[in-house]
Amino acid sequence: MDHRFFRCRESALYALSIISRAVLLPSALVLFCQCDQRPHIVTQSPSPSPEAIQKPSESTVPTPPPVQASSVSAAPSPSVTAMPSPSVTATPVPSTAPNPSVPEKTPDPQSLEEGMKRILFSSQSGFADLRGKFKRTENGTGASPLFRVRTLYDGAFLCGGSVSAELEEIYFRRDRHPSYNYRLLFQSPSSKESAAKYDDLMVRLQQLLNDFQHTHASGYDAWARSDAASTAVLLSVQEQPGLLQLQVHVAFPAPKW
Repeated sequence: MDHRFFRCRESALYALSIISRAVLLPSALVLFCQCDQRPHIVTQSPSPSPEAIQKPSESTVPTPPPVQASSVSAAPSPSVTAMPSPSVTATPVPSTAPNPSVPEKTPDPQSLEEGMKRILFSSQSGFADLRGKFKRTENGTGASPLFRVRTLYDGAFLCGGSVSAELEEIYFRRDRHPSYNYRLLFQSPSSKESAAKYDDLMVRLQQLLNDFQHTHASGYDAWARSDAASTAVLLSVQEQPGLLQLQVHVAFPAPKW
């Protein structure tokens, strides 16, 4: 009996030892884990104060020793070689072909203006180049004749719409001082048209003879110039209806032809 008691005691003690180990092992593990999970302490580095951030460090910058002027030699500047500028060749500009000029209108030599210029120029020779065919010679008649003798020729030049021309060489006295008259005759079919023609001739002559002195009276207009030939131009209405006469007069101390 004692022997079985001791075997039972030993079995119980063995079981307890196993149970105690089984219980202590998890507890020890738990304690080990808890001991291993100790809090980590983070050490913070001291942050700089605002004054330290805003104020720059007052570190002393070493001042270089003064350099004596005698010890400094000016470094020679590099010589600059002038580069030749490239020559510029002028590009020829294409010439523009000139516009064809409009030929000036050639004045009509038979117009009144051009015709009067020719007649006035011819007056210097007594109208010798305008003398046409001889017509007749007339002597003055009456107690107080208007002229002593005169010779009539056809006029060789017409202008301004004239229908006929006549050249007269006339002597008023025995002194042999001739006068020469070149006449142009204009014929109109009616008195109304003749009056319009007269006005047209008068206006055009006034523009042409701007260096002459103009006088006007009923039935005629006269232009005179103080020159050696006493040149005068007379526009008059003739007795024959519709007939107008334009006469250029010059006088000389001796015959011209």
